[in-house]
Amino acid sequence: AQGKDLLFLCSDDKLIHGCLGREIEIMNAYPNVVLLSTRGRRIDEAGRFLGMQGDHFQSGIYFGHQAIHAVLWFQAHYAYNPLNYPSGILLRREVALKTGQFDTTMRMSGDVDFFLRILEYGDLIVMDTLGCEIMIHTKQEGAQLTGDTAPMLELYALVERYRQLLEQAGTYPRIKQQLAAYALGLGFKYW
Repeated sequence: AQGKDLLFLCSDDKLIHGCLGREIEIMNAYPNVVLLSTRGRRIDEAGRFLGMQGDHFQSGIYFGHQAIHAVLWFQAHYAYNPLNYPSGILLRREVALKTGQFDTTMRMSGDVDFFLRILEYGDLIVMDTLGCEIMIHTKQEGAQLTGDTAPMLELYALVERYRQLLEQAGTYPRIKQQLAAYALGLGFKYW
């Protein structure tokens, strides 16, 4: 990629007409923003509406470390990524190059891991506009992980990576407690 900004369009997704131009304008207006998240519309293979993605944070600008904290707090409490899927995320190319590549050892959280590492370099902006349609189907990697411990272990690893930041915010014990409760609940569910 040679442009100033990057967007990873996943194979089953599509961009909403005109969204990319608006997103680039916003990124150009806020030089401290390194990651922009839009709203996503989840659909099934027949195009039926399943729900929204990336609509849990209010629109606005979040300082990078506050955004990292908010994403981890939300995931620990709701077991759900509050950002959009990669098709609804615009990144600064220069920062993505500094950050490195996706961690391909992660089976579920590689995108979140990458986005959090990008937020170490700048701020997040959440837009209240629809950026993409995300197709959900049974052949996706995430659907294959039902009952697998990988998503929980990856979330634990992310929390530990940002432990110091979470401790400074005074929320590390609460997040760890919530993750333990979530893991216990999954254990009972799949037992």
